[in-house]
Amino acid sequence: MQAVLKLRQDSVHRTNHCLVERRGSRRRQDDLKVMAMLASRDPARTLCRLIPMRLTDHSASGLGLRSDEAIPLGSAVTIHCPSLHSPGGGSQWHGIVARCDDRDGDSSESPSGWRVGVELMLRRAA
Repeated sequence: MQAVLKLRQDSVHRTNHCLVERRGSRRRQDDLKVMAMLASRDPARTLCRLIPMRLTDHSASGLGLRSDEAIPLGSAVTIHCPSLHSPGGGSQWHGIVARCDDRDGDSSESPSGWRVGVELMLRRAA
């Protein structure tokens, strides 16, 4: 008996001739409006930027997002997902931007913009 490994096209990284899953845990597909709070990288500035994004998928270790603007690699971000059931509620995740790819060359996604991968920190925000 031979084991078969099935990989989804949207959750893999293409390297030469093989496909490699980047996450160690299963992804779940989403399509939710979220708000990203990007911490300033300049120690002299304490203000954060708010950037609207779309959450496209999530796993125990990371988030996949779409953005209209590029986010610098290594940036600390907090992602807020509002609750559909309780006004003012919702979930927040803290993480580091691990990937930011231009989607213009990807015919499977539209409109143009950026695919952003966030590696989650170990704890969820309260």
